[in-house]
Amino acid sequence: MSAPAGPPLAVVVVTHDSAGHVPTTLRSLDHQLRPDDELVVVDSGSDDGTPDAVRSAAPGATLIECGRNVGFAAGTHVGSRATSAELLLFLNPDADPAPGASKRCGALPTTAPPGTPGRRS
Repeated sequence: MSAPAGPPLAVVVVTHDSAGHVPTTLRSLDHQLRPDDELVVVDSGSDDGTPDAVRSAAPGATLIECGRNVGFAAGTHVGSRATSAELLLFLNPDADPAPGASKRCGALPTTAPPGTPGRRS
């Protein structure tokens, strides 16, 4: 019998003028996420076509366009509010997640006390 897959994971990627980098990150994640996982991209006021690059590379992702540069920290808050997933993984748009990275995150213990980093309480 295999181990349970773990709770749903939401990957939140915050972008700003990242059209040259984010497609590679999103395509890497596409092969790793389970059907109940979520991919949320928060665009922080890009003017280089980043939102179009996101739509092309990850059509199933939730794309939130802030309209101005709110910064990484505020972008993570916007993204975290767009999902109800129990586990959150925040990535920069030029991240290169290793194969199996999201699986390892989804396998984190769900008995961690409220307030544990990476776990929604």
